[in-house]
Amino acid sequence: MRVSIRDVSTATLGILVAFFLSACTRGFLPTDDRQIEAREKFSAIKNINAGIKSFKGIGTIRYLESGKFKTVRAAWAGTVPDKIRIEALGASGQPVVRLATDGKWLYLNSFYPQRFYKRRSKKNLGKLLPVRISTDALISLLTGRVPIYDFHTLSMERTDTGYGSLFELKGRWQVVAQKIYLDETNTTVVKVEMFDSNGRFDYTAELDRQKIRSGFSIPFRLRLSDAKQEVFTLSVERYWVNIPVEKTVFTLTPP
Repeated sequence: MRVSIRDVSTATLGILVAFFLSACTRGFLPTDDRQIEAREKFSAIKNINAGIKSFKGIGTIRYLESGKFKTVRAAWAGTVPDKIRIEALGASGQPVVRLATDGKWLYLNSFYPQRFYKRRSKKNLGKLLPVRISTDALISLLTGRVPIYDFHTLSMERTDTGYGSLFELKGRWQVVAQKIYLDETNTTVVKVEMFDSNGRFDYTAELDRQKIRSGFSIPFRLRLSDAKQEVFTLSVERYWVNIPVEKTVFTLTPP
């Protein structure tokens, strides 16, 4: 019986297909169930409070300055992703410091002493806060979301430190970009550790006292720490979600 080259090619292709299909079935090319689970849970974490577009709040801010802690009343408003205004209030309820950014410019108005600053908005808020945090990261945290750095690989593991799961994000050269800790139910982010592009520690953000507002879970206490200690705490008393905020709120003018 004569067999053509075409018949041999077809038969060879059939054998190869059958081999790879059976290999997949046996686990030769396995599907990593843990990685699939990690991606699914991470996707859910990324979408937490995605429906929040604007917010306002009233509370207190405790911060470290020149080695001493100070506490002030505060009010804030913002829109996602990069516009925010924070006012520190004096004993009379009048503003003593105003900080605002409209996404292009960063403004600071100090009343005692009277000073006004305006400069191009950069990713980081610089020395205006005790840690090197970006505007969009601060807004994400205030709205109960997770600031996500660019990353190349993602892993998830259980922790033995009183938390649930831990996500670890690494850059292209396997440098740690950030760590995200979930509660014991694996549904709520309770702590985030942020690192710079070289894997050096930047700060820790802890989200406490979760409360429901307009259907969203909001942290009523945000704590920021450097490598040594807690340096900034924002405690919420009242919080409003998706209420109108005029664009002019995020622009300050000289007195």
